[in-house]
Amino acid sequence: MRILHIIASIDLKCGGTSTVCRELAAAQGKAGHSVSIGAYGPDDDYAARSGVRYIELPMPGWPEPFFARGLRGRLARIVADSDICHIHGMWEGLSYEGSLACNGTGKPYVHSPHGMLDSWALSVRRIKKQAALALGFAKIPQHAAAILVSNLHEQDCIVRSGRNRRVELVPHGVNLAALDSGMLTESKAGSISVDSPYILFLGRLHTVKGLGLLTRAFARIASEFPEHKLILAGPDGGDGPALVELIKALNLKGRVLMPGPLWGDAKARAMNGAACFCLLSEHENFGLSLAEAMGCRCPVIASTECHFDDIVKAGAGLIVDRTTDAAASAMRTILQDPAAAAAMGLRGRQLIESSFTWPAISVRLTALFEQLLARGK
Repeated sequence: MRILHIIASIDLKCGGTSTVCRELAAAQGKAGHSVSIGAYGPDDDYAARSGVRYIELPMPGWPEPFFARGLRGRLARIVADSDICHIHGMWEGLSYEGSLACNGTGKPYVHSPHGMLDSWALSVRRIKKQAALALGFAKIPQHAAAILVSNLHEQDCIVRSGRNRRVELVPHGVNLAALDSGMLTESKAGSISVDSPYILFLGRLHTVKGLGLLTRAFARIASEFPEHKLILAGPDGGDGPALVELIKALNLKGRVLMPGPLWGDAKARAMNGAACFCLLSEHENFGLSLAEAMGCRCPVIASTECHFDDIVKAGAGLIVDRTTDAAASAMRTILQDPAAAAAMGLRGRQLIESSFTWPAISVRLTALFEQLLARGK
């Protein structure tokens, strides 16, 4: 099967959406499909390492990123060379033009909004998004052969909106082989250097991630666990300066560390060595970092808004309301009983192995794609 992914960027700095596209495409390629990705910007040797064909598309000038009309001819050609397309994201002109190219060439496509059409996401910059939908972006999900969602909350939002009659719940996966390799690596390059036990956050330093809340919750228990540190690892997404000031105000200098982004093996080692992993986001579509932490046998704490109910069902961690008291209590529960925390970590690993690996997700999508293609004949 010839599969084409269309996404604005596969740069890992762009977050989980890029990671999902990269890992899924690689898994599909390993399964024997001919897989391509069309995106803006260079591919950081991704194609050479994954075996996926990368098609670098030129970034249009203003105001073309919102419409990308200049790419119509190029997109029509690469779409025509595929059997089915997978469009990622919602508010990029590339996604819009990709859907038009599919419609124009008669190729079916599936659409992954990656949480961009759920109720919370649509409430942010609401007027701009409503305008974009009115200008034609609503056609991306409407004309898709199926919309792919990663959790029940997103599924409910799409179903209630009536944007498409076919909504498929397909969670994201974890590259366990890469995580396991990283955990066994002895190199310290790019890793954190902390001899004390630590609580870990790993992701963009952005207000939506709830890092101020996490820092204040840690301040509540800092005196109870004087050896522990809090590590906020990730590229600055705008919240970095405010966090630095908060750390000073709470007198946590030396207890809260901000080492910058951790990629690849360094990320796996950091997760594997953490006492627990915390993600207290105001909104998450899937919480890929939670799944990766569980893959590293790390117990996790997540906010209700992460929509990852399997954590509690599997006994792999705790889900809490976004309050300082609730988050501090959850950290206290895990830190005061290392044996119970280790058991949580093992159950988390079992959950990921059973339900959240990319080869398994690739098999599910192959069955769906075959069904869609057969329906179109």
